[in-house]
Amino acid sequence: MAKYLISFVGTGRATPKADTFERQYRTAKYSFKDTVSESAFVSSVLYDALQIDAMILIGTAKSMWEEVYRYFCDRNAHPIDADYYLALADTVEKSTHKTDISTLDVGKVAQAISADSRAVVVPYGLNRDEHLELFKRLAEAMSVVQAGDQVYLDITHSFRSLPLFANAALGYLKEVKGKDFQFAGVYYGMLDAISEFDNVAPIIDISATLELSQWTTAAHSFIEYGKGYLLADLLGGDEAKTIRMFSDAVGINFLSEIKQKLTNFQRFASSDLPNEFAKWVIPSVLESFIKPLQQAGVSNHLFQYHLSVWHYDRRNYASAYIVFQEALITFVCEKQGTKWHEQGCREAAKTQIKYENIYGLKAIWDRIYKVRNAIAHQLPKQGASLQAGIEQLPQLQKEFLKITKANV
Repeated sequence: MAKYLISFVGTGRATPKADTFERQYRTAKYSFKDTVSESAFVSSVLYDALQIDAMILIGTAKSMWEEVYRYFCDRNAHPIDADYYLALADTVEKSTHKTDISTLDVGKVAQAISADSRAVVVPYGLNRDEHLELFKRLAEAMSVVQAGDQVYLDITHSFRSLPLFANAALGYLKEVKGKDFQFAGVYYGMLDAISEFDNVAPIIDISATLELSQWTTAAHSFIEYGKGYLLADLLGGDEAKTIRMFSDAVGINFLSEIKQKLTNFQRFASSDLPNEFAKWVIPSVLESFIKPLQQAGVSNHLFQYHLSVWHYDRRNYASAYIVFQEALITFVCEKQGTKWHEQGCREAAKTQIKYENIYGLKAIWDRIYKVRNAIAHQLPKQGASLQAGIEQLPQLQKEFLKITKANV
């Protein structure tokens, strides 16, 4: 397992020196985890404190690459290539947002830090084309991160927009490319407020932004798809077990299990949850699911009807059809006072729908039968297109609801 620190290289400030101006980072004292260190680079302090194995440096053509190179050569007793340093400084000094970034060779900058470190020059990000190029370069640089590695982000220097792109690139690598690394921390050296802290700038941990992002993703997964596994991972404990079991029940449409877990949800959603983000997220997330299904009251057929609507709204069309067909059968069983959960009673109700048109349900049944069978048995659907099958379901659900209300 390796530890990577992603850090950004700024342009620094021009400091008068004789008859010229020399760019340099401001040397300052930083406090981090009860330790005070003096350095020109926040990344250097974090590198030591977090025991980083390699850095991924990101900057524009105008960033202070020459100063980063000089600093880390001095720090690590690495021989300075004077010709490289002067050429790099000259290129950077003449660069603007229009400079071809491929003309900058920053390979030796990374080598001055460690053998596994990387340096990448990115465009300013002034338009969509530059955004795409920026994402591409960041993703390529960060592709060295492997499963099990820890990634830290230092956002102290450079354009404030760059950390947003880096965060997005990390998300892409993790979620799309399947890189199973740990996004372990985000840090910012608060130089602007140094005078308020006895001239020692605090390096603050803003990792709560990562945590909120994780909770937001987990909430979206639950609200949109009824998948609570991400929430369970964040929660832990008995609550996590309840959510996982509920997600499993929704996945296979086990009515009794879903109803039971809804009751459990109501109980712990109002309890004293251990995490502040959980207190914000869980009640709203659960309400998005519980509230529609509570409309069914004690009626099992209406519960299945609302569950079918819920599945449809989340584009779970197969589940929507399957549960809706079961709602018709359950309705007949409940109206006739038979045991809706017993297979024999359900088969009898199905026969009444198909051959006796009981409660006028045959027309609805016939329209969903082929679609439902095609889904369940993976058969080619006859008589209508896939899109038509999707589009007809809401109307069928409404027709069924009218029948239930007319036969109260």
